[in-house]
Amino acid sequence: LYYCAVLAVVLYIFVYELLYKLGYLEFHAPTGTSRLTLQRPVVGGCNPGAPGCVDDFPATADLPYCCQAEGCQDEGEGGGCTCPALPGLRSHDCHYYDGDSIGIPQRSGILVGSRVRLQREVVNKTCTEDRPASCAQLWSVENASTAFVAGIERFTVLIDHSVSVPSLGFAAHARDASGRLRVAAT
Repeated sequence: LYYCAVLAVVLYIFVYELLYKLGYLEFHAPTGTSRLTLQRPVVGGCNPGAPGCVDDFPATADLPYCCQAEGCQDEGEGGGCTCPALPGLRSHDCHYYDGDSIGIPQRSGILVGSRVRLQREVVNKTCTEDRPASCAQLWSVENASTAFVAGIERFTVLIDHSVSVPSLGFAAHARDASGRLRVAAT
């Protein structure tokens, strides 16, 4: 009877309290934040803001989706071209952009632009007169151009994150740790 009571107490403490209820742990709610940014291609993975860091953009003539590639035929007035490497698809001239220009932060991610359309619009003055009767079109496009981002496939998505537990006064940032995540292309 004594050993049964000792066994019951040991089972209660180790199994129920420690393993099942995790009675030896304190639970606190963490708060995490993350930030995604886009970095242009650089030689050797250097910091683009550091002196001596050199960009690693490909030549537009070597990119099969750029009108600057060999063998591409201009489509004329509508802009764009057709290239032999991408039959049936419309291509455009390629321009160089940095990550801040084409990486648009969103609430829970980042929007990465690979095609940029620039257009100049002018307001229809008849729509802005005092008390206009009607307005068929407020803005009209004066000129427009479309371009692809040269070497978009070489850009790097940077992830910065941090975590804090206010009730414990604990905070940690990704920059305080070292390491890289490398994902092999499939």
